Amino acid sequence: MIDWSILLAVLIAVETGGEIYPDQAVGDSGASIGCLQIQMPVIEDVNRIYRKKFLSMDRYDRQASMKIAKLWLTYYGKRYEQRTGEKPTYEIYCRLWNGGYRGLFDRPSATDYYWSKCERYLK
Repeated sequence: MIDWSILLAVLIAVETGGEIYPDQAVGDSGASIGCLQIQMPVIEDVNRIYRKKFLSMDRYDRQASMKIAKLWLTYYGKRYEQRTGEKPTYEIYCRLWNGGYRGLFDRPSATDYYWSKCERYLK
């Protein structure tokens, strides 16, 4: 069973652990924003899937970012379970967050380093 508060805390630590103001963090040449380094395609997915109206600026708000991430991960976690017959683990959710749904299957080793960082925080 996934504890979302733990998972999101781990993702925040990995994404912006060294930032003085993690909610204001900007990475990937401006494409990734906030404590979870959310890119616009994630917001677009959440808005399309759940008929929400999250905005680009919501990435600077910690609570909104956590809602966005949880919705996105929940959706793709269910797709993962339908495809594999297995419940997603912390490892799967971390790899999903880093590499996306397609990346999880097409290039799983691309998320090895990210998972190793998440794993350290989970221990």
